[in-house]
Amino acid sequence: MGQPDRQGHEVIPQCGSLGFGRHQLDRHRNAAIAFAETLIADGAAASIRAHAGDCPLRCVPFSHSAPSLYVAPLKHLEVIEVPKRTGAQPAPSTTTHTGPLPDALQAELETLVRADSVICKLLSTLSMHNTRAAIFGGWVRDGIRRASGSFAGAARDVDIVVDGPAVASLRRLLGTEARENIFGGFSLATETTHLDIWPLAKTYLIERQALPVQFEVLPQTTVFRINSVVFLPAQFDCGPMIYERGCLDALANRVISFQAEEIPLPQLQAARAVMYAARFNFGIDEEVVEMVRATCADSAALATVRAGLRTYCPGDHLAAAMDILDATLRSRVRGGNGQ
Repeated sequence: MGQPDRQGHEVIPQCGSLGFGRHQLDRHRNAAIAFAETLIADGAAASIRAHAGDCPLRCVPFSHSAPSLYVAPLKHLEVIEVPKRTGAQPAPSTTTHTGPLPDALQAELETLVRADSVICKLLSTLSMHNTRAAIFGGWVRDGIRRASGSFAGAARDVDIVVDGPAVASLRRLLGTEARENIFGGFSLATETTHLDIWPLAKTYLIERQALPVQFEVLPQTTVFRINSVVFLPAQFDCGPMIYERGCLDALANRVISFQAEEIPLPQLQAARAVMYAARFNFGIDEEVVEMVRATCADSAALATVRAGLRTYCPGDHLAAAMDILDATLRSRVRGGNGQ
């Protein structure tokens, strides 16, 4: 077990990491908050358990090369609001789809289950315990693109959201190899992929905004609309089906646009927007352009975003991502059709 620091935070040092108090976090905020989720999910930073009264704390690495850790209460992480443009289109509503598209996703899942005994056992166990599960975000997005013939790449990871009796014993069901992550869920390397799994009630914006704890709410909790889709497999009562909230239109229009009105960790999201645009050859919506430009107005923040791109953007897309970032900072980037 680690020793408490002066503020009473319990720190478990690995990789030479240290815990710091809130005043030091605030002094280095721009560099510290960026890429927290990805670094910790990749195991590049220390494991920290910390509590300040009843306030949950989040681990934030300072950099990839020297992952000093700052201990930050969740409520103190930077969140920005998306300003509404005059004449902007109203936000889409959540729609339900059955038929060929979820059937294609179901076929992909069956292929994954046959190849990966860890995921096969997990889904079977959840179903046996009357616990529903849905696949969320990038796996579903890329499966939709593969079904339409616009993408041939493989899924890089799987995000599963669960709700039901087995949530309370999720750690035991996953086994000792699972690592607790900063969002109240777990990360696990399976036989074929990387798995992130968390309780539906712990979804960031569901918790922050006290939204209904329902799978159909998940699409409105994503930062970007291209990820605003959730797949309910046939292994559970009502599948296969998808809930989506503008995802299909965003993919068809080839544009990176915001879904949520609150954007956590803007430096991280600025880098993600640029990486998505480079990977998929999509355009960037004006609201996202303005967020990227505002976020990168500070030279330290811009350096952090560039460092994040160099670390996490796939090598064959890095040059394009850097060019898109430079173009975004020089002038407005038109959305749609990769323009």
